[in-house]
Amino acid sequence: MFLFTILLCLPVIGNDSCEYLLSSGRFLGEKVWQPHSCMMHKYKISEAKNCLVDKHIAFIGDSRIRQLFYSFVKIINPQFKEEGNKHENIPFEDETASVKVDFLWHPEVNGSMKQCIKVWTEDSVAKPHVIVAGAATWSIKIHNGSNEALSQYKMNITSIAPLLEKLAKTSDVYWVLQDPVYEDLLSENRKMITNEKIDAYNEAAVSILNSSTRNSKSNVKMFSVSKLIAQETIMESLDGLHLPESSRETSAMILMNVCCNKILKPVDGSCCQPRPPLTLIQKLAACFFTLSIVGYLIFYIIHCNAHRKNKPCTDLESGEEKKNIISTPVSPLEILLQSFCKLGLIMAYFYMCDRANLFMKENKFYTHSSFFIPIIYILVLGVFYNENTKEFLPVYMHIRVLVAAYLFQTGYGHFSYFWIKGDFGIHRVCQTYSIWASSCKNKAECNELHPSVSVIQLFICQYHIWLAADTRGVLVLIPGNPMLNIMVSTFIFVCVAHEISQITNDLAQIIIPKDNSSLLKRLACIAAFFCGLLILSSIQDKSRH
Repeated sequence: MFLFTILLCLPVIGNDSCEYLLSSGRFLGEKVWQPHSCMMHKYKISEAKNCLVDKHIAFIGDSRIRQLFYSFVKIINPQFKEEGNKHENIPFEDETASVKVDFLWHPEVNGSMKQCIKVWTEDSVAKPHVIVAGAATWSIKIHNGSNEALSQYKMNITSIAPLLEKLAKTSDVYWVLQDPVYEDLLSENRKMITNEKIDAYNEAAVSILNSSTRNSKSNVKMFSVSKLIAQETIMESLDGLHLPESSRETSAMILMNVCCNKILKPVDGSCCQPRPPLTLIQKLAACFFTLSIVGYLIFYIIHCNAHRKNKPCTDLESGEEKKNIISTPVSPLEILLQSFCKLGLIMAYFYMCDRANLFMKENKFYTHSSFFIPIIYILVLGVFYNENTKEFLPVYMHIRVLVAAYLFQTGYGHFSYFWIKGDFGIHRVCQTYSIWASSCKNKAECNELHPSVSVIQLFICQYHIWLAADTRGVLVLIPGNPMLNIMVSTFIFVCVAHEISQITNDLAQIIIPKDNSSLLKRLACIAAFFCGLLILSSIQDKSRH
């Protein structure tokens, strides 16, 4: 399983999820965009203002960039109206959060746009924190799609590329590639704007901006994901050129995730988040499990050497084998180290899946087809393979019978143990470890409490190696094939839960003795240990804040 994990990590390690967010993705439904390998957070008004406090953001370009500007501003202030002259600069400022967002009308990549960008490169001028630029359709329209206009576009892009690269050292600079058009809906004065011309302009911009630095990667980021969004939604356009509102909102939300995820670090927004540093508790746990593995290896080597020495040898005279000495039973310390060794490996797998951002994570999304097709498939198989039983029970009633049977078996097991053994001591109570439902006042508190106190292995594991981001997403081990991914992740999930069940049973037999005095001492040590963890956790939280 762990070799399989490492092999899966290789394509992902070292890749920046921001690149995936800006360049790839797909629609899960009609309006739900899923970036490749990461989860996108839907920002609320308060979150957007909290992220962009004291920030200045500039949009430079044509009418398409103006649409992106409006959609971005409406995340901060939904009441902002699209008013005023379209072919002029549009300012926006939110005084409560000191957020300033400007749209600068520069529909062509020419000397006017170059002069605007050049002013920001001067040291005495305040630079925007984020710059979003892009233009091409006006150049195609005004020059009737001529090749000379494309050559001039390349020259102008080449002249502003060093300026953008200089700005990108202190600000976040994004160049928006041109979206495709729906040629059938274009008016007569826009018929020269074809997808072939748009692709040529995009190729020119990408090649020039990416080659602006010789020996390193360009700091100017390509915002190409809007092309993918437009390919799916441009048919809904009113004029064939401008995207529908839902597509613009998706592009604006992607831009907000790029700007804010690394600042606010939302749980359900894994895109553009750096790998979190190891906490003190995680470091201590890693040291403890490493020592356990080393200790178990020492015991294993000693046991192998003793087994080799005790092998039966053949008497040369009689030809009979001499009986070997009876092997000594495995010591409790060795069982303890073996359990901690396996638990450490499982915890490492938990960390890689849940905290290290090595694996892809995707947003959960429900469709009737993805749910009912497997259910119908299983039901059909059940109908055709029912030789022993001809009865048909509703699925809900069947599940209720299974749950009732499980509860009955659990209660009957405890009752029969007390009835036969007569053991009503604290030793038995500690081994079964019950909790009171009164500790949960509402569902939110129960959701927070259960992962810490629940003894059901499947319930604990699902938060870390099956789902993702506290059940807000899904762990992706095999990208591009959801059905195969759920089969593989579920198989690993159940196997790990079964192994944890065996480990906890072994640890319970060793850590909880039958002697009451020894048990109370160990309980005191365990309580002191958890108190120490709580103190370390509180100290670490204070140091972070």
